[in-house]
Amino acid sequence: MPGIHVIGSGSVGLLVAWHLRHMKIPVTLLMRNAEAATAIVAAGGVQLEYQGDPAAAEEWLSGHASPPRHAVAVETATPGGGWHALGVGSGGGSSSRGGPITQLVVATKAADTVPALLSVSSRLSPAANVLLLQNGALGVFPEVHARAVAPGHTPAGLQLSIGSVTHGAYRRGPDHVVQSCMGAIKLAPADPGLADLADAKHQSVWPRLGLMGLLGGRVRTLEQQQSAIAGGSLLRRLIAVRGLNAELVPSHAELMQQVHRKLAINCAVNAGTALLGVFNCEYTQSAWGRRLVHDVCVELFGIFGPQLLGFERADELAEYVLQVASGTGRNKNSMLQDVEAGRPTEVDYLNGYVVTHARALGLDAPVNSLLHALIKAKEAAASRGQAAVEAWEQDAMRSAPVDSLMHALIRAKEEAAMRERSTAGEEAAPAGREGA
Repeated sequence: MPGIHVIGSGSVGLLVAWHLRHMKIPVTLLMRNAEAATAIVAAGGVQLEYQGDPAAAEEWLSGHASPPRHAVAVETATPGGGWHALGVGSGGGSSSRGGPITQLVVATKAADTVPALLSVSSRLSPAANVLLLQNGALGVFPEVHARAVAPGHTPAGLQLSIGSVTHGAYRRGPDHVVQSCMGAIKLAPADPGLADLADAKHQSVWPRLGLMGLLGGRVRTLEQQQSAIAGGSLLRRLIAVRGLNAELVPSHAELMQQVHRKLAINCAVNAGTALLGVFNCEYTQSAWGRRLVHDVCVELFGIFGPQLLGFERADELAEYVLQVASGTGRNKNSMLQDVEAGRPTEVDYLNGYVVTHARALGLDAPVNSLLHALIKAKEAAASRGQAAVEAWEQDAMRSAPVDSLMHALIRAKEEAAMRERSTAGEEAAPAGREGA
């Protein structure tokens, strides 16, 4: 059975790798971090912890009381730009370790997408299937076109696809991913020869690749599932993996709605939770957090409009964002994880992209500009010290309406602290009464 390579071992990369292996598809993780790679091999593979609705997992858990650990093959990047096969546990078989790559899932951070593709470009087969699973697809795609899929970098027959992920997931360790809720992966093909993901000419790829038969749902019978998994295209195989809940969007117009809605979720939720240090559900439980979501959505609606966002009114978009964020439960989104770890975030491809796009249209985006500047100040605090922080703070102070938004952020932080103290008191109360 042909294998699938996954480059990027964050929460999405581990989540995809685990579910592929759960369906007995050979998987090779391509990793830059040798220490994390060694930990996965030593642990015997990737462990998934499921915290979502048990009924949603009943189908793909197939009778397991809890998700088992699955072995994967692991390769690490070498200083010379190559790849070293580190090891593989029992049952984690890979297709020709160190050899050609026919199907590749790129699950890196947005800024790492182009370097990741270039690091494996010499190994891509002539008609390789490549799927991009990043936040900020609207900003990532032009970079991929210009720097990674230009002639001479990748095979002329490359089949490129875009995915939008709404599963709630975060890592507990290098080999341990938590799936906090069951979301979905919306998939769509893209023409690597086009520079802009918004170009309607991408629509021609659907019939050209013979994908129209995948519309209308998932693989329905066990025979169809086994056939797709054994030797189908990358998109067909992912759709057959029920735990990923993946499906093909029917048109380029639908793809645009999906990526703009995902952008809205990322812009309205990720920056606020990262600044406050709270889970998604805690953010949306706060009246002030909900106000921030509303303010971001109103601004996005004025920039992108109802057609791209798929809602008639800004408050409908805000309600959608709040429902998605609440449904992810106690999930640490990627930006909060990055801030806590002192890593660069994807804010330039999210709130920063909105600001840049708005300026190109002759519009202002003060809410997203402030959130972008505050997150950049957080990054500066972790990497370059107080002088850099002050520079970003000055930029933030030029991003009106500062007073209103800063007030909302502070009040949301206060509410989160009060709820935490209340929860701690409730948990301690039974013990107190028993001892009285």
